[in-house]
Amino acid sequence: MSEYKKYIAVSILILCVFINPTIQAQAEKKKLFEEVISALNQSQNEYADVLCRDEFKKAVTHYNNAILLDERGDSFQEIKIELELAIYSITTANDVIDDRTRIFSKVLILRKEAINVNADKHAVKFWLSAEANLRNAIEDFSEKDYEDARNAIPIITKDYNSAKLYAEYANELVLRWLPLQNANGSLACLLSPIDYSDGLLLLDEALTGLSEGEEMVAIKESVKEAGTLLNKAADNSKKFTGRYSELIRIRKEALIAGSESFSPNLWVDAEWTLREAAISFGKGEINNTVELSLEAQQKYIAAKHLAVRTRLFSKADELVLQAEKEGADEYAVKTLDECKSLVNNAENIIYSDNYDETNLKDIATQAEAKANLALEITQIINSVEDGNASWEDLILNWKDILKKCEEQSIAPYNDKKITEPVVKSEKIPSEVYALFSTGEAEIIDAGNEVVIRLNGLEFSWLGYTLTEAHEKLIDKAIVALGYFPASTITVAGHNDYIAAQKFNTEISQRRADNIRNYILSHSNLDPSVITAIGYGESKSISNDRSLSGRKKNIRIELIINR
Repeated sequence: MSEYKKYIAVSILILCVFINPTIQAQAEKKKLFEEVISALNQSQNEYADVLCRDEFKKAVTHYNNAILLDERGDSFQEIKIELELAIYSITTANDVIDDRTRIFSKVLILRKEAINVNADKHAVKFWLSAEANLRNAIEDFSEKDYEDARNAIPIITKDYNSAKLYAEYANELVLRWLPLQNANGSLACLLSPIDYSDGLLLLDEALTGLSEGEEMVAIKESVKEAGTLLNKAADNSKKFTGRYSELIRIRKEALIAGSESFSPNLWVDAEWTLREAAISFGKGEINNTVELSLEAQQKYIAAKHLAVRTRLFSKADELVLQAEKEGADEYAVKTLDECKSLVNNAENIIYSDNYDETNLKDIATQAEAKANLALEITQIINSVEDGNASWEDLILNWKDILKKCEEQSIAPYNDKKITEPVVKSEKIPSEVYALFSTGEAEIIDAGNEVVIRLNGLEFSWLGYTLTEAHEKLIDKAIVALGYFPASTITVAGHNDYIAAQKFNTEISQRRADNIRNYILSHSNLDPSVITAIGYGESKSISNDRSLSGRKKNIRIELIINR
């Protein structure tokens, strides 16, 4: 064997000595993680999180510690200790589960049924009472006070049954109650605001009563009064719509144009004027109603025009400002004027209220290209004057600019970062893309489906309650859904794989349910066309081993079946 071959053989041997243990450790670590995940899922399926709460909580804590250590790149030995402690806690819990399940099995089934109807949200008093009594009964059983544990079961059963009954009624009122659906579907919040508001107050009283466990007779009386007011509001709204259909049509156009997002002040002003017109209509003040309706109509038109202008030409405006700041009004006067002329012409077309948006988009593209060109000319001349480049560089760069202008309709410039363009599908209206700001949503054409991935809806690990920021983004999504009439919609909730599978599915379902409920209460959608499904961790799109990957997997998608 030659010296060279001996050297290669020795090198390979050395690599094997060092690499094999690393590969083995990685394989062992992966296997341990999988064992703990499986054990957690199995344990929770057997109600360990309820029957052995403390030990299960310890197991989850150790598991999460192992994840953090792994992300930090700590030694396998430290990670292994945490995972083994998790297994120990699960084993400890499993040792007592069978005995406790035998006595509490029926209670646990009722508890699950109550959870499935969101009793912890809609029937808080009965739910908390049942949970507290169950914990005490489990503690009594663990301390061998078997008689006290058995005596508590009828009380716990009654509380869970009451929680389920009250929550089911609350769900019926929030999701399927016809007076509320009819009022929302007829824009009663705007067109009959007083009766609508009074009806909602009574409905809120009923829901509060359900949460606090009040007598059902009193609750149903509030519901009856609320229904009367909401039905009246819906009838008034339909009358107004029939009389002022042109105003309602113009409002819809302004909404579709994106006025809520791109001309919010004008939009709110128009909405308020419409509300005042509707109040006058309800009072029989016809002359005042006509005057206010005409005023609202003009405001909606102005909001629509500004929204179109802002949405299509904001990029050109930004580039013009940047070019002027760097001196384009001195070094690239003609090019800059050409850009401004394009924008001014577009404004005239928009405000004539007789425009083709496709044509306007072409004008916007040309204006952006001109503004970019003016900016580059200015920067090159500035570079020469500052002594950072020669006249030869200017000429050479000028040739590059001309070539670029020939190849591209727009040459985006940013001295810090060039962002990736959004890939748009011709099958999806461009207005849908324009509704969302950068980072808020990803629009995906999936053949017969359109997926709106709401990246801006960020939830904490255990969070499922909607915030004001969440609602603002969902409002934009509601407008987007309007571009896909006669479609069915699925609100899909997804989670990462941290914690047990059953728990992940439950949390993702709650998020999806809350978003579906919000969409239904703020739109004219028929409840039958929109469903909510929590997929838990089953449809991940990124590696859960990293924090950024888990963040991507905790997501909400609106799946539109065309």
